[in-house]
Amino acid sequence: MIPSRRRQPESLPPRRRQVDQDTSSNLETESAAYRRNLTIRSPRHGTAAHPSQRQALHHLVNQRRRVGSLFVIVLGVSLTLFLLLTQFVAEATVTVPVADYSRSVAVEPYADTVREYYRERPIERFRFLLNEDSMTAYIVSEHPEVKAVEIAKVSDFVHAYFSVTLRQPVAGWQINTQDYYVDDLGVVFDDNFFGEPQVQIVDDSGITPEKGASVASSRLLSFVGRLSAAAKSRGYVLESVMLPVGSTRQLEVKLAQVGSAIRVSVDRGAGEQMEDADRAWRYLQSKGRTPRYIDVRVPERAVYR
Repeated sequence: MIPSRRRQPESLPPRRRQVDQDTSSNLETESAAYRRNLTIRSPRHGTAAHPSQRQALHHLVNQRRRVGSLFVIVLGVSLTLFLLLTQFVAEATVTVPVADYSRSVAVEPYADTVREYYRERPIERFRFLLNEDSMTAYIVSEHPEVKAVEIAKVSDFVHAYFSVTLRQPVAGWQINTQDYYVDDLGVVFDDNFFGEPQVQIVDDSGITPEKGASVASSRLLSFVGRLSAAAKSRGYVLESVMLPVGSTRQLEVKLAQVGSAIRVSVDRGAGEQMEDADRAWRYLQSKGRTPRYIDVRVPERAVYR
């Protein structure tokens, strides 16, 4: 029988391996300050309270960038506002170019119409957004004697001068004590600031004055204006226009350089009829004939008698 061996009590570690209790607790505290995957900062890198020289330099560069961006934005906004201010029209003044007027021209009604146009279209107070064609059409609808409107000059940032060109009549007609005029573009108006035109429409149609409004139609007067311009382009001067008996759709015109009367129709182009009349007159002159009238109402045909 093998005698059982008695378990010896565990011996204490050598004294050199024993760690003082206070020293062990200090080591545990220090090890807790440094853990895995955490950056160990060197004192020279600085902290939030005391940044290093490199951190301070980066902070200064970022500050300069922010201040520079803010300055560029403020400068851009200021420049944009300045340009908009120079283009803005707060007050409009109307002038009329000097011409051979038979009476003085009152510009205040035209100025009121310009202001009314701006009240209806405030966005067009900026000159780069102004539609001059639209403004001209608006003013002409109120004042048919106006031919064109344009900005003449700008005296300051908010004050603009508009130049109004008035129509000069080439023919006139009086119906029921009312004078009507037409310019070379065929536009009819009733307020004439120039002298009386040399061409007067002679009404020999026999229509009673009560029906005068239908005789003096805008279409007829417009045709006379275009006919005068077409005659001038070919070296002729329109002398007189007469409405024949019983007709309101044809005219008998007289040219200063032509010995024959020319019969035309308002239903056909004025330029085409003047071209046919010019050719027919030159042909008759070459043949030594001077008829009483030349009828060019039918396209590509001329009848004379």
